[in-house]
Order: sequence, then C-alpha cells, then structure tokens
Amino acid sequence: MRRSILSLLALSSLLAANAQAAPNEAARLAAFAKLPDWTGIWEMGRPGPGQVFQSPKSGAAPAGGPGRELILPYRPDWEARYEARQKEYAALPDTLSPPDPTITVCSWGFPRMELGPANFEITITPEETMIVFDPSEIRHIYTDGRPHPAHLKPSPQGHTIGHWEGDVLVTDTVGLDPNLWLTSLGGQVSPKAHITERWSMQDPSHISDQITIDDPIAFTKPLTFTRKFHRVTDTKHQIMQNCFENDREQMKNGYIETIYSDPSQGSGGQ
Repeated sequence: MRRSILSLLALSSLLAANAQAAPNEAARLAAFAKLPDWTGIWEMGRPGPGQVFQSPKSGAAPAGGPGRELILPYRPDWEARYEARQKEYAALPDTLSPPDPTITVCSWGFPRMELGPANFEITITPEETMIVFDPSEIRHIYTDGRPHPAHLKPSPQGHTIGHWEGDVLVTDTVGLDPNLWLTSLGGQVSPKAHITERWSMQDPSHISDQITIDDPIAFTKPLTFTRKFHRVTDTKHQIMQNCFENDREQMKNGYIETIYSDPSQGSGGQ
C-alpha cells in the first residue's frame, strides 16, 4: 500500500512537471522561430577602407592598398610603447618573427579572431549564440539574461553577453586578456577594455559586425569599425580542426625562430 501511494505521488509529480514544461517548451520554440537564420559557413573578405589589417613586418603598404589601416587611438605612453615594439620587430632578421602570443596561448583572442582570414560558422539558440572559428575556436555569446560575473578572470575571448534588437545581435564583452595582441605587430588593450558589437544580416549572402572598442586606460577615444562577411556556397569549405603538422617554429631568445631545411630558402621556404 505504501509503495502504491509513493508511486502515485511520483506519477503526479511527473505529470505536473510535464504540464509545466510544455508551456515553457512552447515559449522556447516560439522564441526560436523569431531568431534569424545565420547557418552556413561565413568567410572574411579582404579589409576595406578603415578596417583593421595585420601589417607586414617590413612596414610596407598593407595588403589591399594604402589607407586601409585603422589607427589605434592610443594615449601617448601606449603609443610610444607600440611604436618602439614595431621598430624592434621590423629590425628582426628573416629567421626570427615577433613573439606573437598565438604561438603559446593557442588562441587568437577577441577581437583579433574576427580580423583575420579564418572562416566561421554561427549557431543561434534563444539562450546562446556560438561562433565556431577555423581552426576550431569557439566563441560563446550568452543571450539568456545573465550578467557578467562579478569576479572575472581575464581570458583570450573575455566574457560576452548579448541580446536581440529585432534581427540585430547586440553584444557586450569584458575581461579580455591584456597580453594578447590586436595586430601582428603587438597592439594591445588594457584589462579595462570594453567591446560592444552589433551583428546584422545585410542580405541572404552577407552579414556585418560593427565593433566598438572602448578602453579608458589605453585609448583617447572609443574605436569603431565594421567587418563584413559573405556566406560560402562552395560545399568543399569546412571548419578544420587545429593542426600544426611539421611545425618548424620554436622560441629563441623571446622570438619565434623559423628553421629551414635549406638555408637558401630564406623567408619564403617555410
């Protein structure tokens, strides 16, 4: 008799939970239906005018022509440090490269991960938007109403929350690792850097991300620029897993040394 009563109570609780879950699931599906469809693989095009590029060590004009560099609005002390670093790296021999943190941290970090040539995929749910970058780096944008953690440990991607304004995804990122670079020549931000974005679809084949970097310690003013991406229709494209097969680079005296099997290959033989 006692077991029968317990079984009835358990069944009643289960039915009540299912009855409560049904409206919740229906609400979630309704919210899901309102979200835009950004599935597929997206490719970063060449930087346009006023967009960040990764300048060559030689100091030559950037790929795509002059005038495409986005100047970092550094305060004088940060500008002096950045200029000194660029001169130091420009003087390196062909066998040495700047000590880019991506070699040791295994992450491009945000926002640099969106400034390079890698492809990415986007998965959208009511609670979270995930962006999977090539090679296999995942960015999480939480849209479930949570705040930033009170005590946040700096990380390459920081902590990102967001919300939807119609079909526009508005994000807010803090907690970035100040040791990572914005460019290939060592541009950095402080631990107080705060980044906001506005992701939107321009047409079925193009989306854009308007990025604003506000750093009261390193910058004299906020920096705003827009990156545009197009949908890849070639089915051969895919997000590849990170793999450093036959890597010929190693650290030497704080720099990255490239070892050539044939010394006559020079910088073009890696």
